[in-house]
Amino acid sequence: GRGGAGRWPPNRSERNGARAPNPPSHNILTAIAALFVISNDSASIYDNEDDTLRKWYFCKILQQGARQAGNYKMGLYFSELSLYSSGKINPTFDKVYMNVDSIMHLYQAADVRYKGLQSLIFATIKNDLFTNQLISEDMVEEHHIFPRALLKKSKVRQRDIDSITNKIPVIRDTNRKIGDDSPYDYFRTRLLSAKEAGTVGALRERMQACLIPGNPGDPDWLEQFKVENYEVFMRRRAQIMADRIRTIIGDAYVDGATEDDDDDSD
Repeated sequence: GRGGAGRWPPNRSERNGARAPNPPSHNILTAIAALFVISNDSASIYDNEDDTLRKWYFCKILQQGARQAGNYKMGLYFSELSLYSSGKINPTFDKVYMNVDSIMHLYQAADVRYKGLQSLIFATIKNDLFTNQLISEDMVEEHHIFPRALLKKSKVRQRDIDSITNKIPVIRDTNRKIGDDSPYDYFRTRLLSAKEAGTVGALRERMQACLIPGNPGDPDWLEQFKVENYEVFMRRRAQIMADRIRTIIGDAYVDGATEDDDDDSD
């Protein structure tokens, strides 16, 4: 087996996007932390070929209607992980029912799936949108790609303004510089600079890394950043997020919505 005294490897939770201000499930994190405490071979558990633990973690935190688990449930999590770490069982992967529409409609920070997807975004986007500076915990802020004030003027409903598809982690300075500027304006400025410098390819890679839709090399790329095309942008980014979830949890992802996802009430 893999048991034995050990310690929690540094930055493991941060790698999966768990942040102290708003963790998706402290009970699941506690069970994982306890596993690492008793394991000598924590790196191989975490970094095995199919990244089993990461898949298990995101399958848990992206569940529809999930709640913070009590001590009993936390004990079950720990027992399952302990048996996995000793090579006795493979963990079970809960099916995650999501689709583009359900992702677009995630807007409440209290929603456990919002927190789960927020963790996935923070785990994916490591560098700032514009400066490419590594985003450290002490400087990260969440930016509305389409500013609230801009969308409110166009009578966009609040839940769509706060959609997870409209959020991105950036460094504090970038957030201040962008402010309430239109994304069409600030992405246009970046694109023109890239064309002048001959770095459109690098800009494309940065956009892909930050889960921004499309190819800056395409002539109509900027059109999605116009306010009248906000829903188009939301849908495209939701598709990118859905694809990112699939890469992590594989066949546990089910492209479908539950009844709760069909509720369009404000």
